[in-house]
Amino acid sequence: MEKIDLVVDIDEPMRLDAYLAEELEWASRSTVQKWIKNGCILLRGTAFTKPGKKVYSGEHLIVFPPEPEVSEIIAENIPLDIVYEDPYLVIVNKQPGLVVHPGAGHPRGTMANALLYHFKELSVIDSRRPGIVHRLDKETSGLIIAAKDNRTHWKLSEMLADRKIKRLYWGLVIGSFDDAKGRIESFMGRDPHNRIKMAVLSQGKHAVTTWETLETFNGFSLVAFRLFTGRTHQIRVHASYMRHPILGDSLYGGLSGKRFGEKAGRQMLHSRELEFIHPITGQCLRFTGPLHSDMEEILECLRSS
Repeated sequence: MEKIDLVVDIDEPMRLDAYLAEELEWASRSTVQKWIKNGCILLRGTAFTKPGKKVYSGEHLIVFPPEPEVSEIIAENIPLDIVYEDPYLVIVNKQPGLVVHPGAGHPRGTMANALLYHFKELSVIDSRRPGIVHRLDKETSGLIIAAKDNRTHWKLSEMLADRKIKRLYWGLVIGSFDDAKGRIESFMGRDPHNRIKMAVLSQGKHAVTTWETLETFNGFSLVAFRLFTGRTHQIRVHASYMRHPILGDSLYGGLSGKRFGEKAGRQMLHSRELEFIHPITGQCLRFTGPLHSDMEEILECLRSS
């Protein structure tokens, strides 16, 4: 098994388990804790076995893959829009409303369950999340990567950690930005007043997003967002912070979707493009995910009004 190297890039000390669960988007915190306790993580050249050990910016972590486990997740015949497939990985255009992996409140009916049905082989580095390399929010649609084997999974994870996978999103926002394009750089962390939300804070994790307005309408805009870091809810938080929240995003103030009835029953955010070098073949890959019908219908409505 290949190892994965990480150089810690944070603005304040964090627990080792919390840092790894955030940085390795596909790994659950409980799985990371098990790895730490089993000595699979080297910090400063030593296998610390306490998940609460603090890590600091600039430190070097080495993660050694544990032996694969048999997944206990049940395969389910859930339709998937497969954009690309080869012997190593799969690109799916995820439909809105589909949870990526099982968790509290969603034991079944997830993309992971669907992947197990459609593909004979999937990576099982984290048996609770077979094939899952990174996450999208339940209501966010669009392109997402799944790995068929552990080697490909580890290499993709390292590329994500090193920001070598380019991710572009399209979002419908309320209002319009003063400038046609721009960049926001901030610190982000848990909202101290609401733990289910993230927020821009005076300190926390570094977060960088750029935007470019593609179309403007009466009271709304279609905006392209590019991620340079991968923080939880990053685009949604930055859009809200700039007072132009994503349409339909009730958690961050985008309630104006009621104008469109059921069409805006979720946040209008779509993972539009992925671009990266194939970790095994070395081929340059670039994918564009078509918008789902609800977002297309709203755009048609805005363009005709």
